[in-house]
Amino acid sequence: MLFPVRAQQKSYRLAVLELGEPSAPSGEMGAFMGELARLGFVEGSNLVVERRYAKSDVAQLEPLAAELVALGPDVIFSAGGTITVRAVKKATQTIPVVFDAAFDPVGRGLVADLARPGGNLTGTAMFVITIEHKRIQLLSEVVGRATSMGYLDLQKIRDERRHPLEETFASLGPQGGARLEFFDAGLKALPAMIEDIARRKLALVVATSPLTSANQERICELVVKHRLPGIADGRRFAENGMLLTYSTDFVELYKRGADYVTRILRGAKPADLPIEHASRYEFVVNLKTAKTLGIRIPQSLLVFADSVIS
Repeated sequence: MLFPVRAQQKSYRLAVLELGEPSAPSGEMGAFMGELARLGFVEGSNLVVERRYAKSDVAQLEPLAAELVALGPDVIFSAGGTITVRAVKKATQTIPVVFDAAFDPVGRGLVADLARPGGNLTGTAMFVITIEHKRIQLLSEVVGRATSMGYLDLQKIRDERRHPLEETFASLGPQGGARLEFFDAGLKALPAMIEDIARRKLALVVATSPLTSANQERICELVVKHRLPGIADGRRFAENGMLLTYSTDFVELYKRGADYVTRILRGAKPADLPIEHASRYEFVVNLKTAKTLGIRIPQSLLVFADSVIS
């Protein structure tokens, strides 16, 4: 008796390079893998995933990217904004790459055009400056115009970023000499910077950047310790004790990334897949933190919030 021979299911290889540490299954990468599975690519079934983590050490990105490229994956997913995809771009000009949340991908030389990227890269982009202006405005509504703010990043803040933020703060009509100060001494100096911000009684604005995102747990630990009112980019900050977050919906961005990975595995070319801009934003208020800090959140902001943590 002859039995029909089943065709063996093809297995694909996906490489993932992350700037930070392994993330929780419920986070953005969890959403990314879940969307891949929903679209028919299941790790352990028809998908092999090779992961590498730089653990916030930017110097490790290029060697890790080269290591992944040497494995010959079908596609690479770059998680960590512009700084991470640059390392991948340097390692390969042929393997398809999907990147997440890059800032100004044309201006930064990642792709030739938003509508038709050309080359082997495509992905999602975000408007960093616009969203940071809104963040300063929201925090001012909570802490008042007489409170100075400290703007924190873990990489050097360029003048092209400082000046528009200073103009935004000035447009809010600060009172009593309130001003916006900048802190960018790097990861090793983070505890001292947060302590200095607390000593000066500043409200905290956490910059949108791959390094702040990769170190959100450590930042929140220090913010809670020093009882700082602050706002940041990414819901996880609020879940870990930050007073406010106003951010791109990163879960949605990562799902879009999974959709692009799927299309490429099914034969699409990155050169033909347009860069998608973030279009959904999320405002989260941590009422538990507000009560701890003795801050009353205006009702107008609570109505505006997409989510309230209590």
